[in-house]
Amino acid sequence: MSPPVIVIAGTSSGVGKTTVSCGLMAAFSADGLAVQPFKVGPDFLDGKHHEQATGRRSVNLDGWMMGGKEAVLESFHRHARGADLCIVEGVMGLYDSKDGESDDGSTAQIAKWLQAPVVLVVDAHSMARSVAAMVLGYLMLDQDLRLSAVVVNKVSGKQHIQWIKQALETHRDRLVDVQTQQPILFAGAMPQDRMLAIPERHLGLVTPSENARFKDERWRDMYSKLAAIVQDNLDLDSLLNLAKSTTTTPKIHSCGDFSQPEACDEVCRIGVARDDAFSFYYGDNLKLLQDSGAELVFFSPVHETHLPTGLDALYIGGGYPELHGATLQSNESMRHDIQSFAKAGGLIYAECGGLMFLAEALWTMTRKDDETDDYDRQRYQMCSVLPGIVVSMTPHMKMGYGEIEMAENPIFQQGRICRGQQFHFSEVVTDDDDADDEILRSPFLVTAQHIGAQVEKAGYVVGNVLTSYFHLHWSSNPALAHDFVESAVRTSPIRKMFAISFVSAATEIIFRLGAESSLAGVTSVCDYPKNAQDYPRRIISRSPFDASTMTSEEVDAAMKEHQSRKGDGPPGYWIVDTNSLKEMAAPRVAFVQETCDICDVAQSDVLFTLEQCGLSDVCKTVQVSPTTLEGMFQSILDVGAALGVQERSVSLCADLRQRLDVVAAKINELGLKQRPRVLSLEGLSPICVGGNWLPDVKTAAGCDDALCDVGGSPARVLQWSDVEKADPDILLLSPCSATTSRTLNELYLLNTPEFWKLRCVRNGDVYVIDHSKFSRPGPRLVNGVELLATLLCGVTPPDHVDATQDWKSDALRYECCVGKVKHCTTELSTRFKPCFGDHASPGQDFEPNSKGAGKKVEGLRRIRTTRSSAIGHPLPCDRSAHNMAALKDGSVIIFAGEDDDGKRLSDTWKLSAPQVGWNERLDPYDTPAPPQRGRSPVWELLQCGKVADENVPTKRSNSGSVVCGDYFLVFGGWGVDSQCLGSCELLHLDTLCWTHCSVRGTKKPSPRGNPTLVYSEKTNSAIMFGGWNKVERLSDLWVLDMTVWEWELQVQHQELPWPKGRTDHSSVLWTNDSGQETMLIFGGSLDTEGCCNELWILDIGSRRWQAVNTHGPSPEPRSSHTAAIAGQGSSATMILVGGSGNGSGRSVLLKDAWLLRLETMTWTKVSWHGSGVARCQQAMSVVNGGTALVWGGYDGEKTSKDDASVWVGSLDNAEMAKAVASTVSKPKQLQERWQAEVPIRESDLPEDMLAKARRSNLPGALFKTLHRYAVARQRDTYIDPASGYSVFTQTYLKRKPCCGNGCRHCPHGHINVPKCSGNTGCDPKQLEW
Repeated sequence: MSPPVIVIAGTSSGVGKTTVSCGLMAAFSADGLAVQPFKVGPDFLDGKHHEQATGRRSVNLDGWMMGGKEAVLESFHRHARGADLCIVEGVMGLYDSKDGESDDGSTAQIAKWLQAPVVLVVDAHSMARSVAAMVLGYLMLDQDLRLSAVVVNKVSGKQHIQWIKQALETHRDRLVDVQTQQPILFAGAMPQDRMLAIPERHLGLVTPSENARFKDERWRDMYSKLAAIVQDNLDLDSLLNLAKSTTTTPKIHSCGDFSQPEACDEVCRIGVARDDAFSFYYGDNLKLLQDSGAELVFFSPVHETHLPTGLDALYIGGGYPELHGATLQSNESMRHDIQSFAKAGGLIYAECGGLMFLAEALWTMTRKDDETDDYDRQRYQMCSVLPGIVVSMTPHMKMGYGEIEMAENPIFQQGRICRGQQFHFSEVVTDDDDADDEILRSPFLVTAQHIGAQVEKAGYVVGNVLTSYFHLHWSSNPALAHDFVESAVRTSPIRKMFAISFVSAATEIIFRLGAESSLAGVTSVCDYPKNAQDYPRRIISRSPFDASTMTSEEVDAAMKEHQSRKGDGPPGYWIVDTNSLKEMAAPRVAFVQETCDICDVAQSDVLFTLEQCGLSDVCKTVQVSPTTLEGMFQSILDVGAALGVQERSVSLCADLRQRLDVVAAKINELGLKQRPRVLSLEGLSPICVGGNWLPDVKTAAGCDDALCDVGGSPARVLQWSDVEKADPDILLLSPCSATTSRTLNELYLLNTPEFWKLRCVRNGDVYVIDHSKFSRPGPRLVNGVELLATLLCGVTPPDHVDATQDWKSDALRYECCVGKVKHCTTELSTRFKPCFGDHASPGQDFEPNSKGAGKKVEGLRRIRTTRSSAIGHPLPCDRSAHNMAALKDGSVIIFAGEDDDGKRLSDTWKLSAPQVGWNERLDPYDTPAPPQRGRSPVWELLQCGKVADENVPTKRSNSGSVVCGDYFLVFGGWGVDSQCLGSCELLHLDTLCWTHCSVRGTKKPSPRGNPTLVYSEKTNSAIMFGGWNKVERLSDLWVLDMTVWEWELQVQHQELPWPKGRTDHSSVLWTNDSGQETMLIFGGSLDTEGCCNELWILDIGSRRWQAVNTHGPSPEPRSSHTAAIAGQGSSATMILVGGSGNGSGRSVLLKDAWLLRLETMTWTKVSWHGSGVARCQQAMSVVNGGTALVWGGYDGEKTSKDDASVWVGSLDNAEMAKAVASTVSKPKQLQERWQAEVPIRESDLPEDMLAKARRSNLPGALFKTLHRYAVARQRDTYIDPASGYSVFTQTYLKRKPCCGNGCRHCPHGHINVPKCSGNTGCDPKQLEW
């Protein structure tokens, strides 16, 4: 029996067919009919209103996308079961289809397949008699269509209605229902009422949940009001009779790939995201999943904080995540669960809005006003499941059908064909450089349904996650649903889990063995590693109190209270979740312990619960209860055997033992005459020792236990008399489950006379130690041994540890004397200072990953800069082959170079550090928000002067440069006509005055381009090497003695090693801990071999070269790269960035960065990416000891477009951390600087002195008076009254050798000024000021 059905069609979009459809649905529902709504086409939004009007989910019917007539009829009849009336709302205009020829995808097609009568909705706002002409045209276009009734909308009154009825009546003999041969029914007219219109937005109509009117009290019953209007104005009885005249016959049998999917053998729980942000699902897809054996578990990413438990897969549909960006971002726990599920190998299928949610971030946009195209943009953090993918809303639409062939993917069988559609106003905006093709693959091969379309890849696959912008309709190939369920069962993380851990040490071991995929449940104290409790793992046991937030006294009291009120149930202190154990797949292995009932769940508690849950026969218990360090190794083997990873456990034990052997060997090398006697307190109130494995840890670290305990000794409570009797050399405070910050807050418990009497306290040998490496008998005990051996015995940290970073929050030492105050008993916690690194003062939380402002951002970032606040101040143009040097105030100076047109430059710029510092969170370049004050570096064009009439500075590129104390020295390069330059030029950094560098003697370097310069502070000299003179690559070494301003050529001895001539290399200067200075040159282009990766060092003192053999993987041969030094002494590191290989163009660019640890000469590759490293001829400087600034360069085809932004590089590398620490911890030897911030001016002179100078007829009387007055007051400068320039006094000049600039008051007889004899000096009258 066919259900009654009518199709509501429109002459076009926007005529009101949704309003009429919803009104009819609501009216018939109000009369007690069960109305089943349908929507023609792929649209999701109209269906939301259908659901509000009927209380039943609307179903899409799309002739093309569902694969044909059979699939449409099958879906229609399946969902029409039990309905009294079916109302189908059309799409667009009645005949609008996927092209201009066929009716594929049109309302007319669906109406003919259903053999249903069509009600045509006409917008009569601006017509009357023309309605008849329009209806006649729609009737005549397709005689197979049954056009049976007309509803006119937006009429202005009774007269308007009467005219329309007259027009239709006049032509009633031509306006005939093709089936009944009766005149087309005039079903009524809807009045023009703006309140009835449903608002639209960029994907169609506004959904009911976001329409503010529906939330208003007057509009909560909008659909009942709409029903009343329809009842008053439309002929419902005639329309119902019309619907009953339908002659649709069921056709629900198909064949081949389009057959009904088979149900899988196992029930599969699929989590479906459904709420205000994610609601776009085709009902047939969900039904097909259920038919395939899936249980659908709906959840809300907007309103719920965690995923439901026990899911095999996730299905995240489309919707409006951009409207809920702030809420989704703030729901960190839900985002973390989804990310964890993906990392665990869980299957996730996401469409459109789901793709946006799985991206790293989502940029939203809101139009500022209706009159402009300006938008406010906001970035929201999403799930970060798709690496490198960022989605941005856009005003541009992308829509259309597509036929999709499955490529390789984790869900659907490769080669299957289906159909779908996309309709979105967003796009993926991430640069290609950020997306890794090895990680992200395209699962779909799409043929768009338009003329000339080519097959294109679409979507993303990462792991078991598949996502795209396409909404697939699985009715076009129902086998896809079976594939989904089958793949979900195959990849389900929870189906691979068979073990539960009630022991924190066992959990740590499992993760170290890489067997975490087998772990189904842990306890609330299994907090290491950080992802131990991540979804889909369950928390199966909790302590009735949170010991991590309680003092030792509070823990002791809580334990006693809990024990006193125990009733039936587990005999210990823990609450075991029996429901979770029953819900999860029966566990086969449970790890238990009986060492401490407080730190972990007692074995008796576990056995009691397993028996209650009926699991005692199927779940094997494995003891992980080591009481010694050796017992810890046995536990590793036991856990490995239980999980079937014996080889991994043996390997882990061997690795840990080898590390202990290294510590033992280092201790033996020290030849300690007496091992320190150490007492550790694992509880402060009462004071107690942990015993068990802790004595072994102390012994392995080169210490003796002060209580003479040995491994396996029981934990016990002490009296202060026991401590006094032990008289330890060192006291360690490491309460169980306590971080250093928590222990500091408990130190008041030790404020007793007995504590202050201890010898170790009086000597300051008291340490607060983080518990994590000592209180749990897992592999981290070896880390604890290494830390104690370094801290207490002075051995060097192991190679895999950077103490300044890895241990910076793990150990604090008591400073017993601060100034003249000793042992301040009221401020004990403030006397503990970090033993490693340099960070926040005690009393704060020292967790390395704690959040907050000031956290250093790792990696290479493009940072937005801003111009000087001066009116009309410019920004520097993009350039390459320029000079860049760091200054003492954390800023950098940039000079000359070559612009994109090949023009040589001579401008000088300063890039000042932002107020918050280089290592803070700075404004990213691509942020649309206005610059935040103090968070952007500032460019300033330096208005430099020059000496006399010298034509300086010379326009140049590819020159060598270096900061030498108060000077910026430049040599060589290519001039405006590409000629080689051979002169030095100096910029005095305090006065910003350029001058030629006049030198003594006749020897000087030949003109060249691409030389390199370094400055030796110890010898006050600049050292230059290499370059190219357009004939040959040079290997000469020149030293400029800046005391006497004379060049010296170093003689090349044939029997001694000497680097080959080269150009486009890099040079840096390194000073080791003993003060020895060495120049390091790397790479460059050789005459015959091309690019090289040679490393040479020059001892500045002996002027001897040595080729260096480095360790580790080496950088590729290169030239035109950049290098700089970070840190000082033995912790110094050379940073190497970019460059090019042999050849030309972008293909030879080396897009990488490297660190060379100079103490060991070991290379390490750095994880810097992006266009900041994909360039050559760039410049780099290191500021603040450890932050690299990269700017400018050439990308192989043109000058890199930085738009005056700068690339800031910070490293999470251990070597860089050491370099930074050395810079911070060691006092810098500062260069002398000019102290005359306020020069003497004419107005500063006493009145009588000023009057006398003005009356004098002697030349220069006024400036001479100013000079005498300034020298008498030890001032460095005065302002020349004639020129307004600042002039150095002899007070300043006597501290310097003659600079050769012809200073007015030179005390050295102008010995270095050209044409002045070094013996006789020169007459100042000959000089032009």
